Amino acid sequence: MTPIRITSFAFRDGGRPPAGVDHVFDARWLPNPHDVPELRPLDGRNPAVRDWLVHSTAMTAVFLANAMAGVTRHPGNVAVGCFGGRHRSVAVAEMLAILLRLVDYEVEVVHSALEGAK
Repeated sequence: MTPIRITSFAFRDGGRPPAGVDHVFDARWLPNPHDVPELRPLDGRNPAVRDWLVHSTAMTAVFLANAMAGVTRHPGNVAVGCFGGRHRSVAVAEMLAILLRLVDYEVEVVHSALEGAK
């Protein structure tokens, strides 16, 4: 089976999904962890950010379920975007990767807005 590549990215400053993706998911409408002072310095790779996002609204679960349905129905590369590319898109990309691995997909995750970030 061909590995699935999930790339998180930022819409800020005219950002666009990377070329060659088959699925694009827009996470900007999910609650923003950036607005929570203790989560602001973290990014979506941190379990605290993912936990907050999952528990802040039931729509996160719906979002992930719809993404899973689309990707497993038509496997292909995925892009997940949010405004800054630090919290929501990263968290969704990480959670989607976990779910896909649970059903035996090989997954690579890239966080384009975090590249070079410490």
